[in-house]
Amino acid sequence: EGGDGEIYQDRLSVMETDGGIELRKNALRWKTLGKKAMVKGGSFDKNIEDFVEEVIART
Repeated sequence: EGGDGEIYQDRLSVMETDGGIELRKNALRWKTLGKKAMVKGGSFDKNIEDFVEEVIART
């Protein structure tokens, strides 16, 4: 932290302002979406399967 408390002030602005609240909501939303994508049968799993099938079909 700088002598003027700049980091502290930045943290406060993220944690306590409307913009900070929205930022945290979005971060939680993306975290949840990422977890859902990574479960078996999720979108990531399906996309990898489709990709592998396409690569195999081209060889």
